[in-house]
Amino acid sequence: MNPLQLWQRLVRFRPGLFTLSLTFYVCYTLSLAFSGLILRAFFDRLANEPGALALSAIVLLQLGNSLLAMMGLGGANTIGFYHLNPSIRALFFGNIFAHILARPGAQPLPLNGDDGAAMSVGAALNTLRDDVQQILVFDIELADLFGFGLTALIAFVAMFRVSAPITLGVFAPLIVIVLITSRLRERIERYREASREAAGRAAGAIGEIFGAVQAIQVNNAEERIIVHFRRLNEARRQTSVADQLLTRLVDALAGNMVVIGTALVLILAARAMAAGRFTVGDFALFVAYIWPVTILFQNIATQLALYQQTGVSIRRLQKLMQGAPPEQLATPAPIYLTGPLPALPTMPPLDSALEILEARDLTYRHPHSGQGIESVNLQIKQGTLTVITGRVGAGKSTLLRVCSACCPRMRGRFAGMGQSLRIQRTFCAAAQRIYAADAAAFFREFARQYFDGG
Repeated sequence: MNPLQLWQRLVRFRPGLFTLSLTFYVCYTLSLAFSGLILRAFFDRLANEPGALALSAIVLLQLGNSLLAMMGLGGANTIGFYHLNPSIRALFFGNIFAHILARPGAQPLPLNGDDGAAMSVGAALNTLRDDVQQILVFDIELADLFGFGLTALIAFVAMFRVSAPITLGVFAPLIVIVLITSRLRERIERYREASREAAGRAAGAIGEIFGAVQAIQVNNAEERIIVHFRRLNEARRQTSVADQLLTRLVDALAGNMVVIGTALVLILAARAMAAGRFTVGDFALFVAYIWPVTILFQNIATQLALYQQTGVSIRRLQKLMQGAPPEQLATPAPIYLTGPLPALPTMPPLDSALEILEARDLTYRHPHSGQGIESVNLQIKQGTLTVITGRVGAGKSTLLRVCSACCPRMRGRFAGMGQSLRIQRTFCAAAQRIYAADAAAFFREFARQYFDGG
């Protein structure tokens, strides 16, 4: 799914907010087009050009145009930053978390392509934060592109009617800059993908280090861990510098269009003004329209880069969905940003207590390593404490995960009271069992709080 397809799905999710926000923003950009005409009328009045408007009419027009600009920009920012963006962010978070929590508890996050290990929580949070923000920036720039495109069309018509040669002389170099930017698209995408991957690995390493402090201390691995983290951070720095350097280069080319356009107007209009074919009001009109026109070309150049970068962000978010259809990322769903929250589901009471839980011929192997458990038979009686012991890597945790449906069993079944049982794997679907991973925090004085619900 490319960025434009995702944008269309987001528009269908909140059509009213998108339409209202775009309408307000178009009002703001149109005020820029009107300001050029008002400025031309003002200088024509000062120069006593024939047919110039009265000064009182110019003042009233300027006041009305300023009010239009304030209402347009204020309304667009209010709707975008306080209503539309939070709705889109909540939709992404809700769909991604719903898919993650529906997976087996031991395989909630995808595997990395390089080492086959599961993506760290830090890398997943980094993706949720930065890549969702990248999509929001792309949506904002699309609104800019539409609004300034309409303004630039009005400006081009007004400038062309005044002087066609000067208008074409101003637009030609700007088009060349956009073409140069479009040639950099593949490199922009490659640099952004490398930067995001390196940042994810560094963020994931931080989470893993703080989650394994005791293991690091026991193995005297502090120096090795620091060296490893410095290596990851250096890779992140290098890829981030390359990505930002190319992005800033594109911004510099686009940002200097205003200066280039103004210089071209001065050069091309000098002879026409000396010959009397170009008035001071016409010059003011061209200078006033240079900014919205160059902003349009700047937005086009920026949008070409953002399109590639947003495509990288979409692929990274889809990776968290682990095989789900691409459109599921933006599937409409309730988000509950306002109003009462929905009632939490309650667990139905058990029909009868299990006196014996049996596991027969349980088999599971981890996809990457091939290790796991093979043909395990287990019987647990009510009111007893069962201890599972063995060497490191024997499969103790894997057995508990299979019994708790955190890992899908490849073979075997569960039985209780002589009947087959089906253990659900859905998140929080049952409170008859609890699996606590190896963490010392669970054995402190407040450990009971973790288990009261089960």
